Amino acid sequence: MDRDLGRILTRASFDRKRDQLPALAGIAGRWGELSNDTYLAGIWLSHLPQGLLWSNACPEKPRPKSYSAPSWSWTSLDNFFQELPADEAFKLLSHQIELEFPDLPYGKVKDGSITIRGKVIPMLWNLNDKSLRAPDADHGYLHPDFVGVSLDVWEGYNEDNEDNEDNECEQQDFEEVWLLQLVLFDDISRKGPAGLVLKKDESNKCRRLGIYFYDQRGGFIRFVDEVSLHQENWYFYEAMIEEQRKSLTRIIEPTTLIIL
Repeated sequence: MDRDLGRILTRASFDRKRDQLPALAGIAGRWGELSNDTYLAGIWLSHLPQGLLWSNACPEKPRPKSYSAPSWSWTSLDNFFQELPADEAFKLLSHQIELEFPDLPYGKVKDGSITIRGKVIPMLWNLNDKSLRAPDADHGYLHPDFVGVSLDVWEGYNEDNEDNEDNECEQQDFEEVWLLQLVLFDDISRKGPAGLVLKKDESNKCRRLGIYFYDQRGGFIRFVDEVSLHQENWYFYEAMIEEQRKSLTRIIEPTTLIIL
């Protein structure tokens, strides 16, 4: 249902992002009566965690200055959805939605947060080549051909940033992020796992930066475009696939996070 509402909105035109939730209030209210589901700033509780796995269709646009929705809600930006099997380790522990008008439960939102428990992997994101790597060398490197990061907005990040030999300190090119796994590997599409890229603030609470996604089939196509697939390169490809899987699926204890 979240995806269907999103498709309605992406075909519509709104002067302000704050118009989205009020525009959907009638449809959402009717569905809420029929389903007895809980509405979280445009996402139905029954559709978690997949309802969190959306991508911004227009990342070149800056994030709206006025508050429209929590960073984890698709109503904060233009969007499209990804559909993959849910990771059962993900648990919604609590949620808090502050409405602008309390008597309009499907209307504008002033503030909101979710407290979740799930698999969280600390990573360093290279702003130059868009790769992800673990803070410690033992847990590897995620090649951008296979594991992509889709930012919600490009503002503050130079998408055309190239490696600069004059860089005084390579460490300055890295952003500390956390990957929250939402969905698992899908045998048919050869995609997944995938989830949210989060950044912590001074209070140790998180905001969404975008999503990450593992795409084995797409990575293979990009890989063979770059190198001729002789036998020695095939061995290299298989070793790379194994490294990517280990880095993304290593055993980690579930962590509790608050996402704003």
